[in-house]
Amino acid sequence: MKDRTQNRVNDGLSAVLAALTAALLTGIMWRLRGDHGFGGSFGMYCVLTVLLLFLVWLFPRKNKVNLPFVTLAALAGAVTAGGWGTVNHQLTGALTATGLFPGETVVTEVAVSPVSGVVTMLLLGFGWLPLFGMMLAMYFSDRKYHIFHALEGTAVFYAARYLFKFTAAPFVYRLICPPAVRLFEDGLSAYGVDRTPQSLLLKCLGDQSKKIAVSVNGEAMKLKIKEIPGGRNFFTCCAILGAAFGALVLIVYFAARFRDRKGAAITALICSAMAVSITAADVLILLGSSPNAPEALAENNWSFWEYGTGFLFGLFTVSVLLPFAGQKLKNNVTLFELKGLPQILKKAVAVLSFFCTFCLAPVLVVFSRIDTQSEKAVLPATMIAGVLALAITAWFTVKNKKTLSPLGKPPAQGAQAACPLLFGVFLLLYCFIGPARLLERPLNPVTVLVLISAGLAGCCYVLLSVRVKKA
Repeated sequence: MKDRTQNRVNDGLSAVLAALTAALLTGIMWRLRGDHGFGGSFGMYCVLTVLLLFLVWLFPRKNKVNLPFVTLAALAGAVTAGGWGTVNHQLTGALTATGLFPGETVVTEVAVSPVSGVVTMLLLGFGWLPLFGMMLAMYFSDRKYHIFHALEGTAVFYAARYLFKFTAAPFVYRLICPPAVRLFEDGLSAYGVDRTPQSLLLKCLGDQSKKIAVSVNGEAMKLKIKEIPGGRNFFTCCAILGAAFGALVLIVYFAARFRDRKGAAITALICSAMAVSITAADVLILLGSSPNAPEALAENNWSFWEYGTGFLFGLFTVSVLLPFAGQKLKNNVTLFELKGLPQILKKAVAVLSFFCTFCLAPVLVVFSRIDTQSEKAVLPATMIAGVLALAITAWFTVKNKKTLSPLGKPPAQGAQAACPLLFGVFLLLYCFIGPARLLERPLNPVTVLVLISAGLAGCCYVLLSVRVKKA
């Protein structure tokens, strides 16, 4: 009985089912993140909310979780999601300048070492979800953590991140990929900018959208940094290096400040899982760029890379957490508990957490995707999908009237129902609203992959639920 309250995965088959289900769910959600209406940090929030609900059900940890924790953990992962810009294609041995040199009509491409692409992608992934890793560490840790500890860790990460980004990162990136830095230097020189890349990075505070004064054939004008050859890549990669260094400092700080080796290990493993996932999946872009690539891969290599990144991350996340999930907790207290707050504030936090977790994302996706709705033929499907999404959201609302949250007591019971339902809402929006991927003819190969994966995920979820019930 003790094991069942700590970890639902008690045998090899259940472990395989759990890892596969997480991989399929996260792969689909990461692909959705790449579609219109789901992108950016907001899309990352959608991905992590579904994954967190699955993890809460899979690894109950008794009464250690509440809805504010789920909301904040997903948000923590969303705000640190990195930008890759030109980095993906560096594995192919070529770097696109993105901006035009004066007088040119074709964007320049320079040769770079594919190894530099691998290193940069690994660093990108390592710094992608450190705060999410920290939150999972707090969930599985023996120590008692409060929200102030999470804020403390967040402050340490950002301080280290920006310090490194504006000081050492430009020089480290020159060691990793010298041609990329020289490309930016040549771009600045061609536009008459008498500044070094590192001084410009500090002056613009890392904002590649900021305009600077340039000169073309004696004519003064203004260009965004990312419009200057090599500028987007240089600024992006300095940010990547800063985030990776911040993640490393956070891991060391976690171990030293809280004497929590388990927590530090979990954070490091989540960061490493993300690093390997986003880099390994990038092979799909490499294969899709080859001359003999299948048409489906050549035309959709970016989308397949998105799916592959999520698939591997979901797989690795469950795999690295399994050894920690079976360990007995010494201090099993609710994270971010609301003790001491007036009752009205507790209710306000509960309502806000519920809204952010289950309502905000679907509503924003609908508003974002529906602006592309132009064909009358898909309007009926849009209306049906909207009604179903509202009905499911209403079900969440009335599930637990006291806290306005399906994560009542026990929390894992609510998460078991909430995970597939919220996932179903996102899938409905992807298939029937805006671009309406399910109504495209012929179906895009990526859409076919998403639909097959959704069916497999549903079967795995049901099988896992049955095995959990019998355990």
